Amino acid sequence: MSPKQFRKNTGCDFNFNTKYKKFKKNICNSPKGKLRFTLVEHHLEQTLPFLLKSSLKILDAGAGLGQFALKFARMGHKVIINDIADVLLKDVKETCSREKLNHNTVFNRQPLQQLLPGYRDKMDLVLLHAVLAWLHDPLAGLSSIAGCVKKNGYLSLLLYNKHALVIRNALSGNFSKILNDRLKGTGKTFTPPAPVYPQTVEKVIKQNNFKIISVKGIRIFYDYLEKTPANTGTSMADITKVENRFGLELPYIYMGRYVHYICKKI
Repeated sequence: MSPKQFRKNTGCDFNFNTKYKKFKKNICNSPKGKLRFTLVEHHLEQTLPFLLKSSLKILDAGAGLGQFALKFARMGHKVIINDIADVLLKDVKETCSREKLNHNTVFNRQPLQQLLPGYRDKMDLVLLHAVLAWLHDPLAGLSSIAGCVKKNGYLSLLLYNKHALVIRNALSGNFSKILNDRLKGTGKTFTPPAPVYPQTVEKVIKQNNFKIISVKGIRIFYDYLEKTPANTGTSMADITKVENRFGLELPYIYMGRYVHYICKKI
């Protein structure tokens, strides 16, 4: 289903079955995808250092190709890997089999809104990374998955940032799109069909009894570069250092293509 079809077919969440190859190449294995992973990984490890030591129950609610699910499984955590795209799950299963991780991974193929009955208040950590903006009802989806986190557990939420869409369109001269709020994806690119502003999501986080303990902008500079790093002589290592340095500071946090929240259930 394309984002255009998604808007017409109410009640459905987007999945990447039909875009698997492009998703793997352009989102996960591209330089920007690898940078996103590195920046989020750094934020998690700096904010939740016990992840490196304790054995936890972790739910990756929209795992995609499972980069974080696999990372935590390799560390010995018990990981539930969920996605609605069976092609993506097949890819992750093959990796788990190859690396002999089947003993501490469980696979689900369900809409994340259906996870709550089986996992209510059971998870030490829930990952919801770059998922909300692909849901038919992002805020309802967030409230639903929040119920899977147990008291004093954590939610790692990576939000596709609608502010970044405004900035990007302004830099391209697309002021009519901004003024008429036509920022949703059209199916030609990986711009999602339901982007949300951070301040809207933050209200829902707090309404679900979470305390936001750390917020980081992800790819706050990289996505606005006019030339690729290779064409400017800039190393990815330097870009990563600058992103990590300013990603935790205002106003840069809300400039990122994504905003990463680490939240504790109280």
